[in-house]
Order: sequence, then C-alpha cells, then structure tokens
Amino acid sequence: MKKKIITLSTFIAIFTITMFVLIYLCFFADKQFLDLGYSNQDIKLFHKYQIENKITKYNQSFVYSLHSADFNEKNLDYYLLFDGQLDYTDSINKLASMYSLEQIKQIKTVLSSDEAVELIETDKIENIESFIQLFSKGYTIKDSVILANNIDKEQLPKFLEVKLENSVESFVSLINKGYQSDILINLYNKIGEEKFS
Repeated sequence: MKKKIITLSTFIAIFTITMFVLIYLCFFADKQFLDLGYSNQDIKLFHKYQIENKITKYNQSFVYSLHSADFNEKNLDYYLLFDGQLDYTDSINKLASMYSLEQIKQIKTVLSSDEAVELIETDKIENIESFIQLFSKGYTIKDSVILANNIDKEQLPKFLEVKLENSVESFVSLINKGYQSDILINLYNKIGEEKFS
C-alpha cells in the first residue's frame, strides 16, 4: 500500500509539473514578444532561428525581412540593425555582401536605416572613419563616399575645415590629375563655389 501511495504521489507530482510547464509555454513564455506587437508566426521564426535573446523591441523592417522571399539566414544580424517601416531586405543583402557586420555597425552610428540603404548606390567605402567624419561635417552620403575613397588622412583635415557644396567630384578629379588639395581649397575659399565649379 505504501508503495502504491509513493508511486501515485510521484505520478501526480510529475503530472502537475508537466501541466505547469505546458501552461507556461502555451500562455506566458512568449508574452514579452506578443506585448511588443509580434505575431505568433513571427515568434515561431524567432524560435526557429534561436534569436529570442536578440529581440528587445518591435522592428517592422525586421518582420518584413523574416517573411521576405529574399530572406537570407546568414544576414540575420544585419536585418536586426535596420529599424524602420520599410522592407529593406534586398538592400541589406547587398550591403552584407559589401561590408562586414562591424563595418555596418560603424556606419549606422551616423546614418539612419533609410540613409544606410543608399550606400548600395555608391562605391564601397574604403575608409569608414573618414566617411563618418565627412558625413558628420555635413557632406552628403555620396560626397562623403567620394572624398573618403579619394583623399588620404593628411588631406582629410582640410576637407573638414571647409565644406564643399557642389564641387566634390571636381575636386577629386583635379586631385587625381596631380593638383594639391591645399592649393585647390585655398582657391575655392578665394573665388567661391560658383567660380570654382
């Protein structure tokens, strides 16, 4: 009799624990994601790719990527970096083929998601630190890329002192022909944008 009571008690304990675990998994385990606004289908994908610990806020762009025909699992961490209301999946895939994840993180310190996807329309940035300084100075994305790829670190401070408006390509063309950037910038400062162009 004592053996039956122990067996029955053990069975009841295991059954009770199992029920608590099932109830928790069914109703509470994913509550944090549901509260953020994700659907059950989204949450299933989080579990599938084991990224539950990387989700801290609702990211519509990331949801688009997860459900996109262009989704590429190896770019998951890139998708998480881009936050917005648009589907950036294809653009992110292109950026991932051009830049490492660390480089994209650096670039995203100064560019919004909308701005960062514009980089697929430019040459690859060869010197990201120079790009960041130039963009922060007020140059456009395109001009920042052109300058970062065509001037060296010694020339960079001169371009940070003066902001060229529409003459960046002309400057780079002249520098590539052998003109010194100091001379060009002095000329630019003396005669102005319009005459220099």
